[in-house]
Amino acid sequence: MDSIFVGKQYRAESFSQPRWWASGSCYTALIKSGTTGTRGVLSGNINSTTINYGGSIGINSTKIENVEKSSSGSGSVGALVWHDVSTNTTKTYVSSDLLIPPGHDTPLSVDDYALSPDKSRLLIFTNSRKVWRKKTRGDYWVLDITARDLRQLGGWNTKPSSLMFATFSPCGNKVAYVMGNNLYVQDVHTFKITALTSDGSNDIINGTFDWVYEEEFRLRKGFRWAPDSKSIAFWQMDQSGVRVVNLINNTDHLYPQLIPIPYPKAGEQNPSCRIGVVTVEGGGAIDDANAVSDNDSKVNQITWIHVPGDPRHHYIASLDWIPGSNELVFQRLNRLQNTVHVVIADTTTGKIKIVFTDRDDAWIELQSAAWYGEESSGIRFLQGGTEFLWLSERNGWKQLFLVNIKGTCTPLTPPTFDVTEVAGLDEEGGWAYYIASPEDPLRRYLYRTKLKQQSEGSDDVDSIAPQERITPADMPGTHSYRFSRDGKYAIHVYSTFSSPELTDIVRLPDHKTVNVLADNSDLRARLLKGNLPKPEFFRIPIEDGRVELDAYILHPPSLDKKKKYPVLLYVYGEPAMQVVRDMWGGRTSLWHTMLAQQGYCVVSIDNRGTPSPRGREWRKCVYRKIGIHAPADQAVATRNLLKSRPYLDSDRVAIWGWSGGGSMSLNAIFRHPDLYHTAMSVAPVPNQRVYDTIYQERYMGLPSDNVEGYRDGSPITHARNLKGNLLIVHGTGDDNCHYAGTETLINELIQHNKQFSMFSYPNRSHSISEGSNTTRHLFSLLTAFLHNNVPPNTADIEEKG
Repeated sequence: MDSIFVGKQYRAESFSQPRWWASGSCYTALIKSGTTGTRGVLSGNINSTTINYGGSIGINSTKIENVEKSSSGSGSVGALVWHDVSTNTTKTYVSSDLLIPPGHDTPLSVDDYALSPDKSRLLIFTNSRKVWRKKTRGDYWVLDITARDLRQLGGWNTKPSSLMFATFSPCGNKVAYVMGNNLYVQDVHTFKITALTSDGSNDIINGTFDWVYEEEFRLRKGFRWAPDSKSIAFWQMDQSGVRVVNLINNTDHLYPQLIPIPYPKAGEQNPSCRIGVVTVEGGGAIDDANAVSDNDSKVNQITWIHVPGDPRHHYIASLDWIPGSNELVFQRLNRLQNTVHVVIADTTTGKIKIVFTDRDDAWIELQSAAWYGEESSGIRFLQGGTEFLWLSERNGWKQLFLVNIKGTCTPLTPPTFDVTEVAGLDEEGGWAYYIASPEDPLRRYLYRTKLKQQSEGSDDVDSIAPQERITPADMPGTHSYRFSRDGKYAIHVYSTFSSPELTDIVRLPDHKTVNVLADNSDLRARLLKGNLPKPEFFRIPIEDGRVELDAYILHPPSLDKKKKYPVLLYVYGEPAMQVVRDMWGGRTSLWHTMLAQQGYCVVSIDNRGTPSPRGREWRKCVYRKIGIHAPADQAVATRNLLKSRPYLDSDRVAIWGWSGGGSMSLNAIFRHPDLYHTAMSVAPVPNQRVYDTIYQERYMGLPSDNVEGYRDGSPITHARNLKGNLLIVHGTGDDNCHYAGTETLINELIQHNKQFSMFSYPNRSHSISEGSNTTRHLFSLLTAFLHNNVPPNTADIEEKG
């Protein structure tokens, strides 16, 4: 346990800080000082000449690797280096002595950074604090590299850790940021601050998001610079009327503290959202951002985009500028999330036009915003600004389309397999790259297809160009790619269930490794030496063989099929996650491996409704039946598995899961009490009515028109059936799946005189990770409960006859 959750011997290294430049095949990365090595960008023949911006760190005594975190979570950095992949040239760009603020002796701890477009200035994010899921609030500094001048943004009276999402303008002369729910720009030459909004409050949020948009759409930075740097488009959220959930912090103060969170529960009032475009020039300059009051004379004029309908009954789920234009593009979803419009807006008049619409009888998946690791619209326009890439399930599989703003929609992939995501573009070569696994939904590989098809606008499968696999055939597992802007190279991450991530730079399309950035060779050797159990991937037939569910099993090392072994199922089962994957699973997977070593057979099954690339019908047959369809699939598959493998002990079957998996574990032991004898439910949602609008309504519809679905899919409805051993674990500070939901389940169990075990972690969030030793304690708790109720000893199989 200590080696998994406390020590570093099983902790995988990664390489998470590179920044591809806006053109070509160059990137920058943070390094540690005082280390040596041959991996990273320093492998091969290196030009160790440093750029004449000053600095004392020699490139030959450094190694590119992930930034180490200090106890406060900030990065300890030696230098920022630049690397040209095409020439294998590395240079020191900014050394650590340039990051020492005036009056200090040590460099800033860097949590994140960005270079100005002309690369003459460095924007540094430090002293960061968590806002819900991510550390997005902190201090920002600007370094003029040639002048060796380091200054903090925000004004002389700015409170620590109060700025968010500072971003250079395209011209590089200004930085925009959010503070106190208002939007500001600051000149990097004069450091004068201009307030762009002044109405920010607890209800009005400019340039960032409320809880539900951040959680469910993964939106955080809520503004976009215009390409000409003259204006900024931004979201404005209005939370007024959204009912508040109060979390209680009992531990950090002498008296309890309330933490109010406007949180729209399923069927309740949503926040409203609108898009504004504000000019950057013309507003009143101020000396300090804290000095801004509600004074219109100091705030620039805003053009609001005219989106029809009640803003509380639709979502604006993306925003970006179309290349080479003064127009915006965004995705507008209706509240049921079964119709999405791609909307183009004129920023001068605020008028809009719908250029494309996609619909589904169940729900629409938003286009991914993971281009080059940045927040964007998720709608990838080609350079001409008249065509964009789009993923749609309209033909039964998730296909890649090229859409023209005049309405032409051309398929780039056939309707015979799912594209899981768009990976990158090589416009010069005329290729679109994507991730898929047509033959095996457990794995992910890189493919490419021609951007221009033989018959534009045709749905004829025969007119679609052949698909080309780029990932080598001898590398089974899971692959991800972050493309350079020219599409010629990618930072490639590869892993399998039993092998940790290997990060390298590959040349495309031949997939030749140029540099290895993090190979985890020490951890890989340690795992091989330990002779750890390997997974068996297989399928379980249900419904008389008409349907097969993907599964894996970890066996004890010395499996004797003449004996019986206890079973532990790990489950999620909802549309947000697929658990049966051939990829490195980190500490949870290592814990499962440890349990297998102790004598458990650890199993995972993906029921229908999980996001496996097995077609639209597979994923969306659970619409309006969350918590109903999936537990039934899981139970039938588990019974069939027990029947087909006599060495699995049907009298010792346990199940566990977290979040949606916690809810599934409750449904399992409540709905099928004669099958599951023990359940461990971490951070569940016992009643679907108390979860948020965007997630729950996407898959279940509105509570008012799906009363039975919400009732029957909620574990609390079936709590009276409990027979076995139940452990419920929850953090009292969980802002996502609220502790109050577990309290209502406790009352229901008490009412029916059901005995159970319960453990609450004071003031911990949904991850139950805050505080010293918390994760180690949690998994010790789960292990002990499992040992006590489903002991790992074996028993002989009784002979029949």
